[in-house]
Amino acid sequence: MRFIKILPLLLALCVLLSACAGSTGGESSNPSQGSSSSQSESQEGESSQGISESVESSQSSSDSSPAESQSESTEPGGETSTGQSTTESQSTSSSVSSSGGSSSSGGSISSGSPSSSSSSSGSTSSSKPSSSSSSSKSPSSGSSSSSSSQSKDTESHITGTIRNDTVWKDTEGNEIWAQGGCIIREGDTFHWFGPKLIGGGDHSFNAINHYTSKDLSTWKKESPALTPDMPNSPFSKGTWVGRQWVLYNKPTKKYVMITECGGGGRPGVRNRYAFFTSSSLYGPWELDNIVERLPDSTGTLYSMGDLGAFQDDDGNAYIMYTSDKISTNRTQFIAKLDPANFTRVLSPQEGGIMAEFSDASREAAAIAKRGNTYYYFVSECRGWSSTQTHYRTSTKMSGPWSEEKDLATNPSTIDSFNTQHDFILPIVGTKTTTYIYCGDRWSNMTGVGIGKNAWFPLTFDSKGVPTLLGHKTWTINITTGEWSGDEIKPIVNLAKNPGFEDDGTTTQTPKHWNTSGDAQADHVDADDKKAGQFKLSHWASTDYKVDTYQTITGLENGKYTLRAWVKSGGGQNVCYVYVKDYGGQMLTRQIPSDYWNQIEIRDIEVTNGKCTIGIYSDAPATKWMNIDDILFYKQ
Repeated sequence: MRFIKILPLLLALCVLLSACAGSTGGESSNPSQGSSSSQSESQEGESSQGISESVESSQSSSDSSPAESQSESTEPGGETSTGQSTTESQSTSSSVSSSGGSSSSGGSISSGSPSSSSSSSGSTSSSKPSSSSSSSKSPSSGSSSSSSSQSKDTESHITGTIRNDTVWKDTEGNEIWAQGGCIIREGDTFHWFGPKLIGGGDHSFNAINHYTSKDLSTWKKESPALTPDMPNSPFSKGTWVGRQWVLYNKPTKKYVMITECGGGGRPGVRNRYAFFTSSSLYGPWELDNIVERLPDSTGTLYSMGDLGAFQDDDGNAYIMYTSDKISTNRTQFIAKLDPANFTRVLSPQEGGIMAEFSDASREAAAIAKRGNTYYYFVSECRGWSSTQTHYRTSTKMSGPWSEEKDLATNPSTIDSFNTQHDFILPIVGTKTTTYIYCGDRWSNMTGVGIGKNAWFPLTFDSKGVPTLLGHKTWTINITTGEWSGDEIKPIVNLAKNPGFEDDGTTTQTPKHWNTSGDAQADHVDADDKKAGQFKLSHWASTDYKVDTYQTITGLENGKYTLRAWVKSGGGQNVCYVYVKDYGGQMLTRQIPSDYWNQIEIRDIEVTNGKCTIGIYSDAPATKWMNIDDILFYKQ
């Protein structure tokens, strides 16, 4: 009887010993998976796809904070959603990093335009695009070891590398066409809309292209938003179409695309603005209406030039339009769109006109918001050529707006690194906000420079003064908002006595410069200088021909640039800045008859170690030219 009573105890002990031995064997389990039902047993040395998927699912589930493996973004309707991103971590050896900004422009929807090319083309490199979905399961079924070892404190990163001075291509290896376009961000996806021109110098309309990207570096071409042969397209191939802007209207739950297009041969109509709507960024887009002229504050209608648009973080939207009031492109307006639909510009009586500027001819306007400050950026009107960028600031859309200022660049340029300003794209990250200057490069029309787009970091000092940084290669972390870039090399001026200050007094022929021809027409004097105390003038009371020059020797072979600030009263037979004796033909730039302008001769290919730079005038009596602050440097 005692043996019978003890027998169950012995059997229980055997079961317990067997269980202990099994726990030290080849089978494993992961408690972080949350449910044993989702696991499948595996033998020692083997991995289980089911376990891998379950581990990754638990890491990206709702118990992870946005800073751990997710990034929050605001949907067009203003509601917050969280999307999972699975990408490679950022890795750069760049020497410059960002200090960031304080706030974004309009949440996750940002009007504007920037992109670098696809990694497949060799013009950009980036991490893999994120695989975003509402589910937490990773699309990759790879090895479970990397997933299970990932710490909850490790943040997934989406990074892209911008490579300027290259031809950007999409994921199929085709060149990206989207000059004069915009970017709108929805969730974790950037949508880039821009025109495809005929090409070969022909700016006629071919399509409004649509590209998508997770990292601003790898761009997939979607179906075109509009083409001339679509039933809902009012444009023919012979029409000019450009400067698309896409906004989201919450009351109608529709996207609104506004684009400028040619006047269609109608008297007094230079450009028209067409409004399209769609329930999806992927289309189809339906024409709503076309505006042919817009008013000033009195209600007087004028023909229009370039179009810009901006959506504020309160949901309101505005357009910026160049007007022919006073003269072509001379006046710019900011006007509010009807909040009910964004397809109508409010009249002056409805409070639609927010601001008016008429200081100079400007175009390509765009607005960005940083903190409580609005920045209104514009370019000069120089046809297809690149231009300097200018800006104003205000704490309210209705103003008052500051006086226009030049956007500083580092290193110094006269044309925003050979671009025309297009838009500013804020990247709102978990750590900071970076603002990207997105510029068009119309090399297909001018033949100057490489590529059709160039994007650069835009930084702000403690007083909010912006500076454009000319990094040729730089990386943006979409998740954190941080960026890093290659080294910016300082410009070394190789011209001697470039500002005509070395003599310290008025003189006939300045130090380090030579004069040939009518030497009496050569003057260093102190009136109407651009900077410093002195400048050089060509002037005489009789007809004259004079050449002021210097030869720079000991140069490394390579490409150089010559810049100079010039001013002229006009009327000369010939008046230009030149370079010669560098191993190629003489290159010249005419000196315009206007206020102080900076002119440039770039890509001077020195092959013999020297270069002569100079200023030549052939002019009637009393005609004059001024020049100051000459810069000659290796690119």
